[in-house]
Amino acid sequence: MAYDNNQTDQPLPNGDENKRKSESFLPRFFRTTANKKFLNSTLDQLIQPGVVEKLNGYIGRETAKAFTASDSYVGDVSPERANYQLEPASVVKDNIGNVTFYKDYNDYMNQLGNFNLNNKNHSTINAQEYYAWNPHIDWDKFTNFREYYWLPLGPQTIGIAGTTIDVESTYTIRTADNIDNNAYVFSPDGLTQNPTITLYRGVTYKFDIDTPNLPFTIKTKKTLDEGFDLDSSSILVLEGVSVQGLEKGVSTLQLGADTPDTLYYMSANDLNAAGTIIIKDIAEATFIDVDSEVVGKRFYKSSNGIALSNGMKVEFTGQVEPVKYANEAFYVEGVGDKIKLIAESDLNVPTAFTEDIDVEFDAQGFDRLPYSKAIGYPEDKDYFVINRASNDGNLWSRYNRWFHKSVIESAAQANNQPIDINQLARAKRPIIEFEPNLKLHEFGTKSRCWLSRWFYYWCF
Repeated sequence: MAYDNNQTDQPLPNGDENKRKSESFLPRFFRTTANKKFLNSTLDQLIQPGVVEKLNGYIGRETAKAFTASDSYVGDVSPERANYQLEPASVVKDNIGNVTFYKDYNDYMNQLGNFNLNNKNHSTINAQEYYAWNPHIDWDKFTNFREYYWLPLGPQTIGIAGTTIDVESTYTIRTADNIDNNAYVFSPDGLTQNPTITLYRGVTYKFDIDTPNLPFTIKTKKTLDEGFDLDSSSILVLEGVSVQGLEKGVSTLQLGADTPDTLYYMSANDLNAAGTIIIKDIAEATFIDVDSEVVGKRFYKSSNGIALSNGMKVEFTGQVEPVKYANEAFYVEGVGDKIKLIAESDLNVPTAFTEDIDVEFDAQGFDRLPYSKAIGYPEDKDYFVINRASNDGNLWSRYNRWFHKSVIESAAQANNQPIDINQLARAKRPIIEFEPNLKLHEFGTKSRCWLSRWFYYWCF
């Protein structure tokens, strides 16, 4: 219990037990009401015991990614100060380290308020004029350049198969008498004389032959010489008799893996009764209409499980329409938007801009470099290029040989070949590849190319 110094028998009011009074050190005749009020408002504030309260909480923004609803944050004197805690501040010091100027974000907004500016909407106050610039480049090549490799002849070619077609396995063979000559007629069709037929290795065929006086034979050369008859190692007779020299009968046979790509059927005694047999692998028993199924589509996955991606080099197998897509390799671009196919021949580079290199025998893998000399070989890396799909055929597009690592790996896997990546071909700095079909200064928009009599490839 604490007592008043003036009246020792009178206890202090509740709550004042821990208060220290400086007036008790004054002589009694100085303990006037005026002196008590003065000391209470000045010295008494400095000699009171500590009242520190221990708090546990976060200081900073409650909009941080690590914020959770259960987090406890230490409050501040105003919402503005609570919203902008730990913000960057501007500090100026003199040569000996004394702070001569300090201002944080709250000071900045308060100063604007002192200038009678409405500082309620911070976004409007801090808005600045800006401009957006699109360089029209491939950002992946610019940022992830380490994943790209310079391949002068591109990655390995991948075969793209279309939809499997029904293989006709039964043929009825009869004769047609044209008065002055005889011919074979095959059914189905039953109309065309001496037609060209296509057979596939591994498929079982049944030949129903009824050709009196025209013994049916299969040869490797269009001649009556018996030395060119197809031997039994290429044709496996599964049932019936051999087709060689057969005039009437049924033969069930299968073509072997070593059957030549081109054979001839003909009569053993009449050279006019003859036709061509084209031999293909069963994987080529497909049909694909490239213009309607591939070109212009966002994505495409072939029947043999190959999903097209930008930079792939592909060739179409089986029956291909239109014929311009057959027997040539094409580079794929535009996957994800509109697929475009660029013929490999359209990327030939004029020799005035490249060098010819000598190729040692068997120095590279099969079909990776031309024999003896590579003419117009794009050997040196170029870090400023344009996408290969440009219609104008500019040199930056045709010289572009950058390919993503994933394309190289998927091409090797599709061909059952080991993945061989030359790290010397890897990009060492960002690649700036502009989008296709940008209008170039004093340049055309559509290329026209032809092969001259001196075998130079010209475009303009």
